[in-house]
Amino acid sequence: MTMDTCAAKGRRAAAAAVLALGVAGVLAGCSSGGGGSASGPVAPSASVPAQAAPAPVTGAPSAPSAPAATVATGAKPVGSRPADPCSVLTNDQVTRALAASVPLRAEGASTEVAWGCTWGSRQSFVSIKELDATRFTAVTTNDRSVSSPVPGVGDDAVLLKDKEDGGMPKVVFTLAGHHYSIEAVADRRELGVANAAQEAAVEQQLAATAAKALAG
Repeated sequence: MTMDTCAAKGRRAAAAAVLALGVAGVLAGCSSGGGGSASGPVAPSASVPAQAAPAPVTGAPSAPSAPAATVATGAKPVGSRPADPCSVLTNDQVTRALAASVPLRAEGASTEVAWGCTWGSRQSFVSIKELDATRFTAVTTNDRSVSSPVPGVGDDAVLLKDKEDGGMPKVVFTLAGHHYSIEAVADRRELGVANAAQEAAVEQQLAATAAKALAG
């Protein structure tokens, strides 16, 4: 009875040893095969760059810009005029018109009227200025003056002279709703009739030149 018990115990121990070796082998096989075992090595996942989140929109959306106006190259509104009144005539044009021995030079925009300029020297001068409606009416309806039309200058132009002796001439013309006068004095020392004919001719010549510059 004792021997049977010992033999039985020995067989159980041997079976347990065999079983332990078998389990160890299975575990070893699973570890080396990588067949999905939880304990096996896991391949690192590919790194995917994160996309930047869109910047938050702040404030109200801007209104669409208006389409740019189409302007023809070189186009200029009818009757538009230079901002600088001294640019409608050059020093040379004025000097040549008066046949002056001393050059006449622009003295800058007038501070006495809204738009005007004077070219002058010690001896002579030429002036151009805009007349408001009141002044234009007063000048052209003055009963001490006589007027004669000047063709080809602006929309309408007249030469005004003193009714008594024909002195103190000036050309007044209208262009694009604006009224202008232009005066020339050949000799500051002689304001009578001695140079009136020359002055009237110069005024008509320079008025035609200035009107073209004013019309663009």
